[in-house]
Amino acid sequence: MTLVDNFIKTEESKMNWLDKAVRNYPKVRPTKSISYSLTNLKLDKEKIIRPSLLDKFISALILFFLTIVWVGLFKMLLDYKFPFAIFLFGFLLVTFIIFILLSNSFFNKKYIYDLTINKEGIAIDNNKFYWTDIAETCIMNRQEGRRTNYYLVIFKKDTTIKKLDLFRIAITDKKLATIIEYYKTKAD
Repeated sequence: MTLVDNFIKTEESKMNWLDKAVRNYPKVRPTKSISYSLTNLKLDKEKIIRPSLLDKFISALILFFLTIVWVGLFKMLLDYKFPFAIFLFGFLLVTFIIFILLSNSFFNKKYIYDLTINKEGIAIDNNKFYWTDIAETCIMNRQEGRRTNYYLVIFKKDTTIKKLDLFRIAITDKKLATIIEYYKTKAD
């Protein structure tokens, strides 16, 4: 069995009974098979792909309004207004929502990272994977709830696997596959 087949088997073993009943199996495709044509494609020395600025802007806007509500509830708590328990519950709820929003939108390393691709290899923040060490690159997609989630899967020659969630990254799977294949051919 190849590395990809073993990876698919382990991903299928993580599926719950509902995913198996509706046949929601992960689809793993090599980047070579889903990339656009590489003819007439000109890229710089490296391509840096960052998380979506729109997602960060929307999160910051929601955070701004939640902070105003939080300050108002905090002021009401300090003044001991009549329904103290309701204000305390609201204050704690808004605090929890702010914490979840901050951790998922700005500090979660699973979603927030810079992906740098060049003729040497792929770098995830400061973690570098050289093309000579990479056996295969694939894109995995899987239906999760209402949306289809995409993952970049890097298979190394030493049989280790790196799976990156592309949820917040501002690029399509086909464009990412095209960029990877472009720099992979430049490395040869």
